[in-house]
Amino acid sequence: MRTLFAPVLLLALVATASAQTWDEGPPMPTARAGATGVVLDGRIVVIGGQTTTGEALSTVEAFDPDEGWTTLSPLRVARSFAASAVLGGRIVVVGGRGPEGEPLSSVEAYDPAANEWMALPDLPAPREGLGAAVLDGTLYVTGGTGADGVLFASAEKFGDTWSALTPPWTLDPPRAGFGMVARGGFLVTAGGFSAVGPLRRATEFDPETGLMRALDPLPFPRGGVAATTDGETIWVVGGRDDNDVVTANVYELIAGIDRVWEPQPQLPQPVEAAVAAVLGDSLYVLGGADAFGGALDAVRVLSLFPVNVPTEDGPASSPAIAVVGPNPSRAGTTLELRLGRPGSARVTVFDVLGREVAVLHDGDLGGGPTRVAWGARVPAGVYVVRLDGPDGTVSVPLTVAR
Repeated sequence: MRTLFAPVLLLALVATASAQTWDEGPPMPTARAGATGVVLDGRIVVIGGQTTTGEALSTVEAFDPDEGWTTLSPLRVARSFAASAVLGGRIVVVGGRGPEGEPLSSVEAYDPAANEWMALPDLPAPREGLGAAVLDGTLYVTGGTGADGVLFASAEKFGDTWSALTPPWTLDPPRAGFGMVARGGFLVTAGGFSAVGPLRRATEFDPETGLMRALDPLPFPRGGVAATTDGETIWVVGGRDDNDVVTANVYELIAGIDRVWEPQPQLPQPVEAAVAAVLGDSLYVLGGADAFGGALDAVRVLSLFPVNVPTEDGPASSPAIAVVGPNPSRAGTTLELRLGRPGSARVTVFDVLGREVAVLHDGDLGGGPTRVAWGARVPAGVYVVRLDGPDGTVSVPLTVAR
């Protein structure tokens, strides 16, 4: 009975995992492409952007999964293709394209307590399509297009004023419309438009040492991407490829040496110049432009815990397990699990015959997300990783390739 049951269970799990899809969230009150956005105080804040006709917007709207959309105080200067980050509890918006289509050097900061924007010192030169991220309390910007249409390779950092980095950081090649995040002590960039077209290139830069390391290139060249991170995994969403086609592809890159970009469920429609954000256990993609250049108000939501089976004792929201590392795996992988509440848990790997091949965890866990690694030193094949927790059991299929 055991040898018959395991393959049937495996097929059911594979079908469940492959059915993972994007859900529709409440649409934005304002359709927009080329907006920028951050997560602050449990809300996604979407800032600026432009309409289908190219009119720059000053509109700022915040999304709370429990309360929906709220309109905040507008920007001092309408702008699209700006960059933003959270610095010291305030949202800082840098550069962008202004109401007359001109690159901007202006910078402004939003105080959530006062619901007001205030001016900060200007960038040394105007930039649109730039990237920004905060690392260890410092705001960094790089790339973008200047007033003369020339692409930037240089970077700046902001304290009380703007200054060049020492040691310097130079993008090679210069680019705009790329993804930029801070992760694990590094500033990570991916994709973008260079002078000769979209890029596959992804790198991480250490501003303390000045060292830059190449990451796995994106599977295909693309610019106009959206990027976000939960601090470990990076997601790159949509964009325009080297055939001038807007894509619906989504890829993720987890932390670790020799990791590669893994495809995720495609968006329901192609999109470029959108906003991407991780909030709670979900990946959000907001707005952007469709394949015809139309500004979107759509909000797409992807659960980061897609495989979850309800039990007699509780709802499907607890527990959960998902593969965040390579799948198929050639040299180990990482899984993320969540109990929903603290308790005792066991994480076990079975082969297709239902035989136990590894125990990844056996003991207490907290209620929040926990990551466990598996070296996968087993023959090639399909395996099932099972999480047994206080409120039920869930499983996820995993392929080992050699």
